[in-house]
Amino acid sequence: GVCQLDMFSILSRTSLEFIGRAGVGYSFDPLTSGEQGGLKSFFQPFSGPLLLPYRAVASRIRPPYLRRFALSLIPSKTLGALCNDISAMDTKAKALVRDKKQAVQNGPIEAIDSSHDIMSLLLKSNLTAAADMKFTDDELVAQISSVEMIIQAGTDVSSSALNRIVHVLALHPDVQEKLRAEIMETNEQPTHDDPVHLPYLDGVVRETLRLYPPITAMTRNATQDCILPLSNPITGIDGRTINAIPLLKETEVYMAIAAANHNKAIWGPDALEFTPQRWQNGRAVGVTVRMSGIYGNKMTFVGWGRSCIGFKFVQLELKVALSVLLRSFRFSVATNRIRWTMSSPASPTVDSLPLLPILVEQLSS
Repeated sequence: GVCQLDMFSILSRTSLEFIGRAGVGYSFDPLTSGEQGGLKSFFQPFSGPLLLPYRAVASRIRPPYLRRFALSLIPSKTLGALCNDISAMDTKAKALVRDKKQAVQNGPIEAIDSSHDIMSLLLKSNLTAAADMKFTDDELVAQISSVEMIIQAGTDVSSSALNRIVHVLALHPDVQEKLRAEIMETNEQPTHDDPVHLPYLDGVVRETLRLYPPITAMTRNATQDCILPLSNPITGIDGRTINAIPLLKETEVYMAIAAANHNKAIWGPDALEFTPQRWQNGRAVGVTVRMSGIYGNKMTFVGWGRSCIGFKFVQLELKVALSVLLRSFRFSVATNRIRWTMSSPASPTVDSLPLLPILVEQLSS
């Protein structure tokens, strides 16, 4: 039969499960009921306050042990929430380190060797490291807190990408059917190699991430005085041609990621069209201009030394999820009122509510 589901909720929780298992070796099991289980309590520390300028204030207080006392003197509910969030994150990180250490030390060798999540690998390496190279428990807690931040960031981006690609396939049933036919030719229980080596699936993922990057813009600050060369010269108000722009230290540079991915001078006259077949062997046909993006000449995951460290994981997650979903379900549009916000990352809404209503049809086996 066919039913309407809010895929935003389902796919967002699916993304958490992907990265939760890979990052901390922990299953949040969010799809066993209507509740989100441990999701809200585990990631509460990453809510709004961390996005506010108080981070910059706290980082400048020296020595570090005085930060909590100094911040407690500021009469701000938001700052108080931030301090509570940091304490909660520290407590959870300590508990995770303790539980993981016990599992690694006391578990069977086979279980230890089969654990490939970031936390398990970190702890196993620490147990076998030379005495002068080992992390203390406090240093491990700091590392795990960093992993939690990576998981939060990765969940947001991969969730946005997964929701977008399902919406795009619902809007393009011909692409969906062609992709399903390719997937059905693989094993019913796909291995890592199966989705990775499907050419049309790769094209669909690459084109979706090009046309609809989860993060549409980003900023960078100049760390020193420098000259920023322009790929194409511009004409100043005085009529002179400008080939480069001098930047002073601390100048903020706005990077329009979506604009670069949509540039017709690079991608051709169909730059604003969803065209998976433009991708062959990981390259866009006919594109000769090279950008510094780390992924397929796109700026989706930025580039240089500050590119997204999880861009390979996002690709694999999308391919694995689609390989499973399209084998069993067909997606179609439930409403034309879906609008994507320009937030960071982008997210679907209906009448300003975070929703992605999709008609889901279960396919016969």
